[in-house]
Amino acid sequence: MKWLLLVSLVSACHGVTQMPPKVPTANELLADVQAHQQQARTRKAQAKVEFWDNTKGDRLRGNLSMWVTRDGRLRIDVDSQVGLLSALAVNGDNFQLLDVKNDKYFTGQAAPCNVERVLHVALPPAQVAAALLGDAPLFPHEGAEVSWNGKDARWVLTLKLAGGNKQTVELSDRPRNVERSELTDAAGKKLWWLEHEDWKTVKGVAMPERSRFQQGDKADQDVILKFTSQDVNVEPPAEAWVIEAPNGLMQQELRCNGS
Repeated sequence: MKWLLLVSLVSACHGVTQMPPKVPTANELLADVQAHQQQARTRKAQAKVEFWDNTKGDRLRGNLSMWVTRDGRLRIDVDSQVGLLSALAVNGDNFQLLDVKNDKYFTGQAAPCNVERVLHVALPPAQVAAALLGDAPLFPHEGAEVSWNGKDARWVLTLKLAGGNKQTVELSDRPRNVERSELTDAAGKKLWWLEHEDWKTVKGVAMPERSRFQQGDKADQDVILKFTSQDVNVEPPAEAWVIEAPNGLMQQELRCNGS
């Protein structure tokens, strides 16, 4: 008993939380993530947003308003003190972008490169939607294992994907919220990671008030969202997915090859 007490004291001094006695299975943790995906179907929110580019020493701050649905539909408006900077609408395969700063209006395919023009992360819309809905996308996997992150007091679900890729999903113990997820390739290179924190309950659904996203190939760039208001499971209006071109602006098509 004295030895166990000593171990506990040493662990506490080093900021390590002991693993709970009841260890969940991989299927149980997967079910927890999937349950949140079923609970949070849409999100309407306002947030303070920061886009960081540490390689250039740049930081862009603004206000963001959004509609997001689980199937990957996105409406994201970013404005600053001088007014609207950009508006993005993604509906199925269709993409619309109003770039007020450069006085341009674009349409095109709802591809990762076009989503990046507003969010600074080049991911498919459905993956962006999962992140913005307070959890993480889950990929088909060939194996799964569970471990414990004592430093952050989280369960770590490691999914082994095809081709040697790996996804980790870290969940708090009680309740089991997704606090971090990361996707790496077979060589161990980070493709992207996300974090959620400061949880609150909205209509019975646990939702984060702060989220952070980063692409692995842009280690010095990330996006931080601090939500000031939010609602869930409200049906978005049809006009949320349409951005009309202002008078005098010609429509330009954007493609991922830069043309």
